[in-house]
Amino acid sequence: MATIETTNIAGLRVYGQQQVDYTLEGVEHRDFAAAVAFASIQRAVAIEVMTGAVADAVRMRERKLTDLGQVLAYVAEAGAKFTSKSKVDDTVATSGLAEAKDILTQYGLTGAAGYISISGSNGKVKNGEVSKLQTDVQYAADREDNQLQQDLVALQGYFAKRDQSYSLAAKLVKKVNASLSAGIRNIQ
Repeated sequence: MATIETTNIAGLRVYGQQQVDYTLEGVEHRDFAAAVAFASIQRAVAIEVMTGAVADAVRMRERKLTDLGQVLAYVAEAGAKFTSKSKVDDTVATSGLAEAKDILTQYGLTGAAGYISISGSNGKVKNGEVSKLQTDVQYAADREDNQLQQDLVALQGYFAKRDQSYSLAAKLVKKVNASLSAGIRNIQ
């Protein structure tokens, strides 16, 4: 711990802080400010790594939302082909539904994909199941959107912590330099 002690220099009594050495990451003889600055930079670098991981998750969620939006468009197109006179067991086939089934299967939404049957290169859906399919896909999109919002808030927090760590390190280095400059001026 640093203490204030008097030191005799050529007959003068000088008051100041006694230097204490800190060991950080195997490097000995660091003063407190340098140790804290180094630790702040290390923290900022660690947060930078986390920021990249969360940013990747955000990009993946955005891609999934785009794909689910495309599925909703295909389902809406199929639903529009039914008339008010269509029976519950009437079916409609479009190539978009086949792609929708592939997308839903890709994201593990097998329940929703189960409403679509494949006939050649087209996908088919029954009139009575098109609204269930649309509800399931909309629910998955809403859930993904909520997760995306949480990831964006986390990402914003990481950016703030990273910037705070770099700022603290810069301030400490600036103070150490100012103290050293003042000490040199006083000696001259």
